[in-house]
Amino acid sequence: QVISTTGLLGLLGTLPSPAGASVDYKTNIFIDNDGQGTLYVSNTNSFKIQKVTALGVVSDVAGSGANALQDGFGTVASLLRPGPIVYVAGSTPSTSNLYFIDQFCVRSVSLFNAQVSTLAGDCNNAGYRDGHALDARFGISVGNLAYDDVGLLYI
Repeated sequence: QVISTTGLLGLLGTLPSPAGASVDYKTNIFIDNDGQGTLYVSNTNSFKIQKVTALGVVSDVAGSGANALQDGFGTVASLLRPGPIVYVAGSTPSTSNLYFIDQFCVRSVSLFNAQVSTLAGDCNNAGYRDGHALDARFGISVGNLAYDDVGLLYI
């Protein structure tokens, strides 16, 4: 499996990075990009969100690598089963965010300070219930995410 968005980047299997982060991109990865050559990878197997530059430098954005649930900053936060991911550009780079499915919930990562927050659903409990933010419940297979020009996030 080869991933290429810029012509400079191809990933297959485990890739060491000069930034010190290692990656295992064999299975269960989800990718979005910022339109400027940077990829954001949600890796279910490593319980991390990682950034891959056009030069192939990999760094951890969020997730301690432990299969757990904890909001927090960057690698202090823990992720359960990070899945589909979407990059949403802000008016400035510091107001850009990543949104991703994490098991049965939707979480975000601020690209300004790497704050990981749970936005909707209950990460530990599947269900089917409409409601506001954390009162909503999502089924076993939460599908994908999309973001529109009006500013709405679709789950």
